[in-house]
Amino acid sequence: MTELAWRYREAIRNGRLLYRTEYPVAVQLTTAAPRVLLQCLFFSLAGRALYGRAGGEYTFTGIAAFAACTKTVVLTSDIPWTDTMSDTYYRLQSGSLRPWTVYLCRVLPYIVSGFLSTLLVLAVGGPILGFTSRSISLLPLLPLYLLTAATSTAFGLTLSSLSTGQTSNILYGNLGSYLILATAGIVVPYTHATRWLSWAGSVLPIQHGLAAIRAHLAGRPWGGDAALEVLTGLGWIALAVLVLWIKDQRQRGITLAELLRGGYRTA
Repeated sequence: MTELAWRYREAIRNGRLLYRTEYPVAVQLTTAAPRVLLQCLFFSLAGRALYGRAGGEYTFTGIAAFAACTKTVVLTSDIPWTDTMSDTYYRLQSGSLRPWTVYLCRVLPYIVSGFLSTLLVLAVGGPILGFTSRSISLLPLLPLYLLTAATSTAFGLTLSSLSTGQTSNILYGNLGSYLILATAGIVVPYTHATRWLSWAGSVLPIQHGLAAIRAHLAGRPWGGDAALEVLTGLGWIALAVLVLWIKDQRQRGITLAELLRGGYRTA
């Protein structure tokens, strides 16, 4: 193993240990898991009350993807915030890996945890709601749900990178998750939203991934929507890296004007 590969492995391992320290399994089971299930029950029952069983299944399919957002969008706000509040960011700057690289390694547990929330909805929420057959039909589409967990994590990291102050990181994360809920076609088709909300959803995560899932269930071509979800995630990753890089350079004492002229510092 090369030295660089070892450093990446250690960054990933430390990110996993940090996540387990901040969110122990017992806390996840007693707080996060009930919230995910109650959220699933609320929106799915609301969909069934408004549009019958078909509406409930439609909402259940969408909420299975949105269940990940508590971890992938809201909790990712703690990643840069932890270093800021602990005054440990300078340690990242002195390492061989750039801070934005370390943060990309640290978000991996959030993707996994978000995907586990989706599995919880399918495994427990489906039978409780009487949607066992829908849960079973969605099992082959788990890779698409994993994709939406990854793209929403990229979105969450971007929001946390843009946030400043001690509390705005949580505000950004919650607002981001609500925006996804309103625009991704989770409860009702996004085509029913206003033009501006529909457009916003097209550049946010989950909308295209859910479209691919529903197209697959209906027997329609779905590859194009899946590709759009991948492109959406890549776009948010690129934006997160850009914001984190600019912030890192400014922390090192370089001004934005110097950045625009091409200046940079690495130490």
